[in-house]
Amino acid sequence: MVLCLLGLLLQLDRQGAGAGAGAGRQTEIAAILLAAFAALFTLTVIQLWRHTRTAHCSTAKRLTSSA
Repeated sequence: MVLCLLGLLLQLDRQGAGAGAGAGRQTEIAAILLAAFAALFTLTVIQLWRHTRTAHCSTAKRLTSSA
């Protein structure tokens, strides 16, 4: 996600310097990838947080070592 953000910032700097017609498309792709990675990261964090809160969850009980 950080690499995608860095690429987006570099493309924006390059566009400001008057790069070419292809830079706009690359910026759009970088922005879409950044949004997708951010959404997936957020979803993962929420799911992990919900999973740790469920003491009654059978999966959590199986994954926790009882030794």
